[in-house]
Amino acid sequence: MTTVPAQTIPLSVPPAPAPKDRGRGKSQPVEDVLPGEEELAAELESLELTRSEHSWFDPTRWMSGSMVTAAVVLVVGLTGLFVLSQTLSVVSQIQSLPEMWRWAGWGLLGIGLTLVGYAGIRLGGVYVRLRATPNLSAGALDQLAQRARLRDASDDRVEAATASLKTLLEKHKLNSDKVGKELRRLGLKEEELQDLRDARAHLLDTHANANAELWVREYRELYVGTLDRAAGRLIRRRSMLCGAKTAALPNGGIDTAVVLTHSYLLVADLCRLYRVRTGRRGTVAIMWRALVGVLVAGQLEDAVDAAGEQLGGLAGGASTGILARAGSAVAGKVVGKAAEGMVNAAFLYRLGRATVKRLRPVA
Repeated sequence: MTTVPAQTIPLSVPPAPAPKDRGRGKSQPVEDVLPGEEELAAELESLELTRSEHSWFDPTRWMSGSMVTAAVVLVVGLTGLFVLSQTLSVVSQIQSLPEMWRWAGWGLLGIGLTLVGYAGIRLGGVYVRLRATPNLSAGALDQLAQRARLRDASDDRVEAATASLKTLLEKHKLNSDKVGKELRRLGLKEEELQDLRDARAHLLDTHANANAELWVREYRELYVGTLDRAAGRLIRRRSMLCGAKTAALPNGGIDTAVVLTHSYLLVADLCRLYRVRTGRRGTVAIMWRALVGVLVAGQLEDAVDAAGEQLGGLAGGASTGILARAGSAVAGKVVGKAAEGMVNAAFLYRLGRATVKRLRPVA
């Protein structure tokens, strides 16, 4: 079985394929054996095994070729420019602080920049080291398995798809103590890790071409399903942590650093969990979502402060006494920061779910 790169696998029909002899006496071209199947053959030729996400939020649905690479550079550049602008904004705010508070402000700024740099380096290391996910569509594979009359034209394509999945399984050295320790750190339970090892051994021992549909279904349920459960727990934990931090921090620039740091760390951890990275299109979609989350986090403080002041003013107007009005103002501020944390947590959660969809070898 030939090993193929884990990328888009087009299912084009050869010009004049010679199907395997299955009792028809003489091998004939597909168009001679299957008269009247031109529409089905054209549909098969246009079908791709790589799953695509049709959403207005996904800018890659209208990109192709070098435009995807250019979009990666553009999104990364925009993220860098936004971080730089937020850094300059924080610097100006620190300069306006009293002398005794400036050193604390410089320290917090240094910590934020260090965290962003660390997260970016860690994410970059993951993308350099890991292979791109094939991101195969289970629906396309099932459709191929069900086309009995076009079996001769689709056998090689199904074989290429299952070969790419088996290549990924062979590279996942789950019996290694280092890999097991890393997966447990990412939230995989001990029994789930053992289930993953058993599923890998079973799938590698099974001849995929004997029943490709059954093999892909077992791969999706036994192997990818176990990783999905661990990924869900990881996303919820990271989202709640990010929301709690941004709700507790007083500055929008620091919130930006926190959201960007957790976004990079979440994507890196999910890549480590699935042992693959996204392709170029997936990278653009994920970086775009992360950029939107960072932009919202940076501008959310003003809206939250205004809403908190309005809430505090309404509560203070109904209260009597200086202490009651002060308490109402504080309560409005607390409610506003809590809402800000919830919004940031929701953005990070959606980023995690979108990353999982892009990382699944079979969705």
